Amino acid sequence: MVIESLINYYETLKKEDKVPLPGFSIQKINYKLCLSKNGKLKNIEPLFETVLSPKGKELTFPLKIELPFSGSRSNKVKPYFGWEKESYILGLADPAEKARALKCFNAFRQLQHEVLRGNEKEPVIDAYLTFLDNWDPLNIESLPYSKDIKGDKLEGNYVVEVDGEYLHENKIVKECWSRYYEETETEGLPEGISIVSGKKGPIAKTHPMITSFPGALSSGAALVSFNLPSVSGEYKDKGENAPMTPYEAFAYTTALKYMLNNKGVFILGDDVIFIWSETDSDEQQRVIRKLVDAVIYGDRSDEEGFSPREMIKSLADGERVVYKGTVIDPNSEYCLLGIEANQARLSIKLFTHMTVGKFMANVVKFYDDIDIAPLGKEDDAKVPTLYQLIGATKRMQDKSSVNPDILEEMIKSVFTGTPFSFNMLGAYNRRFKSTQDIRTIHVSFIKGYYTRKQIKGYPKEVLQVALNNECDDQAYILGRLFFLLERTQIEAIRNIQKTIRDKYIYSASVTPAMVFPMLVNHSEYHLKKMKKIDEKRGVAIHLERQMEELLNRISTTYPTRMSLEEQSRFQLGYYHQKAYYFTPKEKKEAASSENTEAAEN
Repeated sequence: MVIESLINYYETLKKEDKVPLPGFSIQKINYKLCLSKNGKLKNIEPLFETVLSPKGKELTFPLKIELPFSGSRSNKVKPYFGWEKESYILGLADPAEKARALKCFNAFRQLQHEVLRGNEKEPVIDAYLTFLDNWDPLNIESLPYSKDIKGDKLEGNYVVEVDGEYLHENKIVKECWSRYYEETETEGLPEGISIVSGKKGPIAKTHPMITSFPGALSSGAALVSFNLPSVSGEYKDKGENAPMTPYEAFAYTTALKYMLNNKGVFILGDDVIFIWSETDSDEQQRVIRKLVDAVIYGDRSDEEGFSPREMIKSLADGERVVYKGTVIDPNSEYCLLGIEANQARLSIKLFTHMTVGKFMANVVKFYDDIDIAPLGKEDDAKVPTLYQLIGATKRMQDKSSVNPDILEEMIKSVFTGTPFSFNMLGAYNRRFKSTQDIRTIHVSFIKGYYTRKQIKGYPKEVLQVALNNECDDQAYILGRLFFLLERTQIEAIRNIQKTIRDKYIYSASVTPAMVFPMLVNHSEYHLKKMKKIDEKRGVAIHLERQMEELLNRISTTYPTRMSLEEQSRFQLGYYHQKAYYFTPKEKKEAASSENTEAAEN
């Protein structure tokens, strides 16, 4: 299903002339050999493009060019046509590698003659072949190269320019290569039935490597590969174990490389997330990716007319959306693919496909599930992004070493509506243990976790944005009680530096029976002290009544130990009580009315 969908996506891109045809590939080029009309090497010039980093710093990268390509190679001598690295096209190498470089150069020269045979009178071809025939890789005293080139190793990929015209852009040269590629593409390949099309034909022994993949080798990585006897079937070698035609292998890998090279992916930890449509135009898919980018990272765009939340809501409601003249149909089918790199191999971690409307409906549900009452600060009122939720499991918001299981489960949760990650609940609890602090972003996740999971004995009506006074869950009540105990201490002791939260909140959530009796006894002392002060007496009475109400709803004994899920409900209760305490009176009344209506519905 994944391969077939990628092949269909390649066909869509091919119609728009966005991807190379079979026999061609996008390559990173470092230099060009500048030849004269008579085949003399005039100069070697760098081919780099300069881009500005987000911080305004100039960065240089090799130029990306579409060039003839005949498949990946390992350590064997296998030249490419029309371009190559320095050891093939010039025979350049360290002294220890000179013998191999000579073999590479001779093989390269032979291939160029084979491909261009019969067209030697074409001026560009004549100059190119003349250069190769006269070039002596063993007698290189000095090479002419541009002053812009730093160093003297000249390592990298080269293309050829003859009197101002690139060899690979010459019409006759391209025709020669296409004809040669078609004639030799299936030479020596076994016959078989494709697992994609079901048709009989030649089977690709190896598939093109996917380059520029984060976390993979610089030479590329394979999504489908069989290079060990232990992973090959009986009487089947390499690609015969997952038979595909050379065209199918080329198409699916080219589609992946296109997305990698054109900002069509999202990186979360070690996972690379691809999203595409088999039928929508490239412009339509760019809009969808902007929406997904907003869900994962937040709205980072300052473009006029781009409102991700509004567009997501409209698509979720089944309405068409128009953005800069591009129409997005909520019924369009899209695929979501998560891949993790492991050196030379790529592993599929998740794959799903559904309509845009369904994707966005799941996103809206995600926003609703994690919605929580703010603590009054401006930042707290913002709905956290997926990136922020995942990053909050680590110290200093570090996303680089997040548990891969958490990544996959949360991506599924957001875009497919599955339950939230239990592993992430544990990660948040570990952060809670080390910081002794309950953050808005953590509680947002906890609320979403319980919204999507039915817990026996835990009423669904507690899963509200703000405080629910009707909930009798013991862990939730203990969390509320702890905040009131802390507030009593703060009101009683002027300019207090550290409260009971800094020392006892985590232990109170794990072993209430060991902590709460002591804290309740201390609160009595604080209440007596406050009642002796006129301006504090009203506050003391109010806090005392709230604590008595909660204490009366606790079972005869405090729990000796609470589970991870009970600890998270404790945090939810603490946060709800804290948010309620700092909410203005008129907002409290409005929230109470909304909660009553929600419970009745």
